[in-house]
Formats: sequence, structure tokens, C-alpha cells
Amino acid sequence: MAIGEELRSGRFWRGVLAELTATLIFVGVVLGASAAPGPLAPALAGGLVAGGLVCTLGGPQANPALTLALLCTRKLSALRGAAGVLAQCTGATLASAAARVALPDDSGLVTRVSAVGTAGTALAWETFATFQLALAAFAAAEHAAPQAGLALGSAVTAGALAAGPFSGGSMNPARSLGPAVVTGVWDDHWVSWGHPWAPPESPSKGGSPGCHVYWLGPVLGAVLAGLSYEFILAPGASREKLGACLACRDVALAMRELRSSAFWRAVLAEFLGSLLYALLGLGASLRWAPGPPSVVGAALAFGLAQTTLVQALGHVSGGHVNPAITLAFLMASQLSLPRALGYLLAQVLGMLAGAGVLYGVTPGPVRGTLGLSALHPGVGPGQGTVVELLLTAQFVLCVFASYDDRHDGRPAVAAVPVGFSLALGHLFGIHYTGASMNPARSFAPAVITRNFANHWVYWAGPLLGAALGAVLYEFALCPRPRSLAERLAALKGEPPAPTAVTAAAAATEPPPEPPAEPLELKTQGL
Repeated sequence: MAIGEELRSGRFWRGVLAELTATLIFVGVVLGASAAPGPLAPALAGGLVAGGLVCTLGGPQANPALTLALLCTRKLSALRGAAGVLAQCTGATLASAAARVALPDDSGLVTRVSAVGTAGTALAWETFATFQLALAAFAAAEHAAPQAGLALGSAVTAGALAAGPFSGGSMNPARSLGPAVVTGVWDDHWVSWGHPWAPPESPSKGGSPGCHVYWLGPVLGAVLAGLSYEFILAPGASREKLGACLACRDVALAMRELRSSAFWRAVLAEFLGSLLYALLGLGASLRWAPGPPSVVGAALAFGLAQTTLVQALGHVSGGHVNPAITLAFLMASQLSLPRALGYLLAQVLGMLAGAGVLYGVTPGPVRGTLGLSALHPGVGPGQGTVVELLLTAQFVLCVFASYDDRHDGRPAVAAVPVGFSLALGHLFGIHYTGASMNPARSFAPAVITRNFANHWVYWAGPLLGAALGAVLYEFALCPRPRSLAERLAALKGEPPAPTAVTAAAAATEPPPEPPAEPLELKTQGL
């Protein structure tokens, strides 16, 4: 079914409403039962309400992990999956808000990693518990058995009882997200591996944020279960079925782009550009003499580096050298998803390589923090995030306007204004946050110096600012008349379909003239 038809169908919206209602009821019941002492009450409540919802609402997932597993096994459309996850998170948040108001103590609402284990242990239990739950869900859907509600309810209860002592037995990202949103307690929601380079002041388990247990664990377990059942355990499993899934049109489009030499040239350009950006910009930020660093010098260095790289590499990859810029172009449907992922990996590796080269060629006393992005002592993380957001938004707006082919903008022409915009951001923001505007630029010195204090600011601020800038330019300031189907096609890497205007222009163009006869040069003998 086409996207437009699906959005106009009553069945689609009934399914979305069922997901919101089911998740609201499920999370509300589980959170209400969490007020009772011990793990037995919430585990039994979750199992009973899950079984009841299967019997009454026809089997809604009420769980983003199960929805993503169905999406990976091609049992759900991308639009239905995205709308379902959004509805589930909304329902969980509404239920959590109601539970917080109703319950006298909200300390038991948030799922936490137990003190008896580690983040790795909690991740393993969440993965295993969701794996067995998803297996039961897929088997119940396959056989349409009348006892499906009992099977799913038992799986929810068993998983909660087994994983509860280690991770709280979530098995449902929305169930953990809702309480975290309404209480503002994210200490164990975004937990750490406790790696040796974590700063002492970092919260939760003595390490910096590293692994999202309550998203990664359930999603990984559900997807593995879905793939295992559909292509190995199910009665209809076969190699042909697996091949049909892997040879779907979306995967074929991605593989076609991965096999093109233009794709790999662009990825290489992003790697080299990021390496040079880190080397030149961070190198100019070092202090070779006593005294405060030169703000103007650092701002000009980063700005001129961006100008040079856009001029040199813009015609190959666009000269992003910045995950925030890549995210903005992806949101504006001006970049395919495979290319965006390739760019992000190349940018992070390039920045790491550039910082490593700078570390190796710089004398020890001069290295310092290697240009590490750091907040001013009087600037809090929230304030720093807002500053980075606004700086990146103005930078993205300048990039979009300079690259816009409707205004005769080309990367070569865009080099100067883009460089000036980056320098301007540094001149203002360097005292506040170090003026990163580039997550990879902040990530590289943090890895080399093993200092991740407030590092999340330099991902959240630039990425949110890039998204804001992309939305403002593409949908408010200078919108492009493109349908949702055209935008999704661009994300998949499909060639743009000819519009009515371009088709009419092509029809009115005169046919090309035949090539002229070659001139024969004759010499006259003397």
C-alpha cells in the first residue's frame, strides 16, 4: 500500500490508537503494581495485563522492541512501525505522568540497574528476557492459538521475575522511557560500561554514558528472536524466505549504492577532510606560550579549515566533515541513509586519526587537553547545550542556504560563507562551551585524553541544533514542494522521479543536433 493510501485508511489509525491505548494501560498497571513491596506484584501484573490486552485488542505490540522486530522481518511497513513506536512512547509517558500524580512515592517508577550487578549483566538479562518474550509473541502470531494471551502473559511474568533482580525486568523501552521523562531521573536509564577513562565526577556506576541498556537490550533481544523464529524455527522457514527478505527493494538499493565508486570516494573524502579539520583546528587551539589562548586565532583556524575543505572536497562529498551537518541533510531528504551512515563513521574515524597525529607530533608540555571542548566554570550543562544548539543552528542555516541549487549555490561558491559562519560561531561561543558545533571534533580529543566530563553536551547540542536548522530552512524559510514518498525515496537512495515540470520541459526541448562531419585537414604538397 502506498504511503498516502495508508495514511488515509481507517485501519492504520485504529492500529495506532490501539498501540497508544495498550501501552498506556500496560505501563499504568505495571507502575501501579510497583508500589507494592517485592518484585512479584509488578511481574504478575505485567503478565496478566499483557494477556488481557492480547485477548481484547487483537494483539497490539505495546512495546517498541517487538515493533522493531516485526519491522526487521518485513511483517510491518516502515510507516506503521514508526507511528507505532511513537504511539507507544506517548502512551507510556501519559501513564507515567498519571502514576506519578497518583502514587505517594515515585521512587519505584524508574527502572534501574541493580547494585548486585553491572551494566553488562543488566544488558545481558534484558536481551535474554526480551528474546524469550519475542519468541512467544512470534509463535503466537504464527499459530493464532486461542491460548496466545496466556503464553504472552507467562513470558512477560517469567522475564520480569528472571531479569528483575539485575535490571528491573523492563523488556520494553517505552516502559522505561515514560518514567524517566516524567521524573527526570536518567541516572540508570543511560548507564555506563565503567571504562577506565571515565572522569571521577561522572554519574552512575563511576563511568561515562556508554550503553543504553533499556533500549539496546530489548531491541537486540526482540530482533534476534524475530529473525531466529522467522528464518530458522518457524514451520515455513526456508532459505528462500530468508533470501526474499534480504533481497527486498530497500536492501537492493542500499547495496547498489555501496557498490558504486562515487560512494566510496565520498566516504574517503569525508575521512580525509575530518582528519585535516581536527589536525588544523585543534592544532591552532594549543598554547605554545604562557597566557590565555587566542580566541581569534582558534576561530579563524576552524573557519579557514572549513573553507578550505569545502572548496577542496565539496564536489566529491559536499565537505560536511561534521555529523551534525550530515544529520541535517539526512533530515532534509538530501542524503540517502547508507551514505549518511558512511559519512558519520568516516567523520568520527577521521577526527580520531587527526587528533592522534596531532598528539604524536606535538611536544608533551604543549599538548595540554589537546583542544578539548569544555564548559566555562560558570556555565552549566543545560546552558551549554542551548549555546551549542543555537550556534549549530545558525551554521546549518548558512550551509543550507549556501548549498541550495535554487539560489545558484554550489559547494565551491559556498566555501567562504560557510567558513565565515563557523568562525562567527567560534568567536561567540568559545568562552561558553569551546564552540564545538561538531560532535566528532569534541569526541576525538575526549578519547585521546580520556576525559568525557559533560561530553553529552557536545552531541545533544549540535545534533538538536542541526535538526532545528534543517527544519527551519527546509519547511519554513525555503520549503521544497516534495511529497512524503519523494522524501522517503531520497532516503533510500532512489533516483528522483521526473516531476510534471521537468517532464514538460524535456518534451519541449528540441532534439539534439546530429554531430557534424569531422574536418579533414589536408596539406598541399609543394
